[in-house]
Amino acid sequence: MNDDFFDIILERYELLFGRKNRPWLNEAELNFVIDMCDCYRSFRSVRKDEFNNVPLVIIFRYLECTHHYYRFNRLARIEQTIEQMKQDWDDDHPLLYLLPNFFARFSQSLLLHIREEEEILFPYLKMLNHVNEKKSRLMDFIEYRNPVNLKHYMNHHDDDHELEFEKVLLALKHYEPSSTNRSLYNVFQQQILNFRNDLAVHGSLEESVLLPRCIIIEKELKTLVKRSPVEN
Repeated sequence: MNDDFFDIILERYELLFGRKNRPWLNEAELNFVIDMCDCYRSFRSVRKDEFNNVPLVIIFRYLECTHHYYRFNRLARIEQTIEQMKQDWDDDHPLLYLLPNFFARFSQSLLLHIREEEEILFPYLKMLNHVNEKKSRLMDFIEYRNPVNLKHYMNHHDDDHELEFEKVLLALKHYEPSSTNRSLYNVFQQQILNFRNDLAVHGSLEESVLLPRCIIIEKELKTLVKRSPVEN
């Protein structure tokens, strides 16, 4: 498939699994990746009823690959561009401190968000999915120490990343780069725009598909527990 968006999504899988061995590339996962490409291509949020038939294990793997891609690719590229731009700035250049400070603040916030999801939220959601597929493991649900209220988490899942992007894009509008720095300026601006769009689509997959489906599973399992003789 000759598609830049497909290649971008493929890259996040390859970064984690390697190019030679692609255990994720089965028909269901390939179709999911193609559908996600459509979201990125048109820059639209994932719709509420999309991917309802996609196994949650596919969505988990995509989200985790994307987190890995953010940590070891997107953030690294942005940091490298900022360092290159700084070489052309005078000591009193207004962006000399603004951009590095923005990047440090943004990176810290994003990495904390990712860590909370991967260490607290995702293990619980994976357990829900596992028990839902194997009801004989209901005891795993009963004994699991619930770390998060899913409805509350979904309603407060919003973060300040988009606001941070808008602030730095506004600052860039007031910056007229030198002829030697113009190409890097354009690269940086495009990196920020792409990352902002990427995070928006990524977040909508969690908020519109993953969390609502897991909330339903959690409710069904709670009902099953009430009816189960294990409680008595």
